[in-house]
Amino acid sequence: MRWLSSIPGLASRLYVKNKIRTLRSELDSELDILRSKHDVPDQLFDQFQEDRVSQKYQEVYCQPFPLVSVCIATYNRADLLANRALKSVLNQTYTNIEIVVVGDCCTDTTEEQVAKLDDKRITFINLPKRGDYPNDPQWRWMVAGTVPLNHALEKSRGEFICHLDDDDEFLPDRIEKLLHFIQKTRADLVWHPFFYEKQEGRWGFNEALEFQSGQVTTSSVFYHRWLKQIPWDINAFKYREPAVTPLLRKATTGHMMRIPFLKPNLVPKERFLHYLQQIEDSRIYSNYGPLNSLFENRVLSKYFKDAGAVSTVCNAATGLILALSQSKRPTGRYALMPSFTFPATPLAAMWCGLEPYFLDIREDTWCVDEQAINQALNDLGSQVAIVVPYATFGTAVDLSYYAKLQASGVPVVVDAAASFGTLVSNEHFGSSFPGVIVFSFHATKPFGIGEGGLVYSRNEKLIVYEYLMPTRTEKCRLRMQTRRQGH
Repeated sequence: MRWLSSIPGLASRLYVKNKIRTLRSELDSELDILRSKHDVPDQLFDQFQEDRVSQKYQEVYCQPFPLVSVCIATYNRADLLANRALKSVLNQTYTNIEIVVVGDCCTDTTEEQVAKLDDKRITFINLPKRGDYPNDPQWRWMVAGTVPLNHALEKSRGEFICHLDDDDEFLPDRIEKLLHFIQKTRADLVWHPFFYEKQEGRWGFNEALEFQSGQVTTSSVFYHRWLKQIPWDINAFKYREPAVTPLLRKATTGHMMRIPFLKPNLVPKERFLHYLQQIEDSRIYSNYGPLNSLFENRVLSKYFKDAGAVSTVCNAATGLILALSQSKRPTGRYALMPSFTFPATPLAAMWCGLEPYFLDIREDTWCVDEQAINQALNDLGSQVAIVVPYATFGTAVDLSYYAKLQASGVPVVVDAAASFGTLVSNEHFGSSFPGVIVFSFHATKPFGIGEGGLVYSRNEKLIVYEYLMPTRTEKCRLRMQTRRQGH
């Protein structure tokens, strides 16, 4: 039994080891931020924030056939460059490309080999002097080619840019697929998994699950032309990292990634202190106080033009439970909803005695596929108790389809947790919807007050019933307390 006594010690050592690993990861992240702040001037960072929302920056995502630049640095690898790297680019299924090849003062037959390919899309420049790289072989490997690559970036004219090492090759549809993806997602930079040669004739596959050194290479990135303003760093070896890493870090992590997705706009205390005084004066601190009623009236007036009714709730999950419980078909079993949704959506259905029935989402909207709903309604019939679409990321789901479902007798409750404030044709999202819509006021939402939610419907009767239900419960409790006191 002696080995049993060592288990606590082993567990303790494993805990310490995992803790050290976590701290090291956090430290690396903070170092990346510090390096990025050092490498990227605040002026350039501010310029990036301003430019990326401009029409000029965004227009490249809408061009049907944009020019793509492939930048290649090379040094005395004439045969590999011409017969492997360049041929793989010339054989791409997407043809509107330019290939900028810059020699790092090549002394072999590189220029002649490139000329034999006789393709006008190739530009070859041979620098008269090699880059000033460190003597240490490992450090030299990290930054060799930086000078010609920066020169290639200066000469590139494409709307999008990618790179290729002179001994690597692209799969035939690489550029076509990446161009389609980056235009569809409007990403600034994308990367992908890649094959690499472990030994002669033996290949491995890097899944590139994380955007970090060792999982991203020169040849595995594809990015917006704006980012070529950030040069490759010939001094990156001093950080013990390849020259490409600082560029990618600056473009996608640390300082450059600290672009606020939701930036809180806090109300100065002077503007709400008098409301706190009103609460104090009324002595009503929860449940149907005058300020809560004032808030509901203002929301209904400003966002929904006094059409329908609203009810505040303690959180959106509670709002979903109330809406589902009062809207569902009494004999139904299933709540149809997208497979990509927040956990509160299926949990609310389960709270109401329903079974979540998950459906696939559309690739273009990330919202539930209406055709999948139609198929489920056809297959399940009266077993469908309710349909619960999810407005992914606060998008404006097309409610015309769900309005028809509601009119046909299929109840609909829309989980629009992040959609409060979303406008459609200058009208608030859901303002004409006859079913029920639930919004969240959690701190992570656009209208983040810390916690809370709102239930809305143009059908005032639906909201009034949900609103009065707690009141009836409270009256019931009061009667029970009165009886007990009478005894």
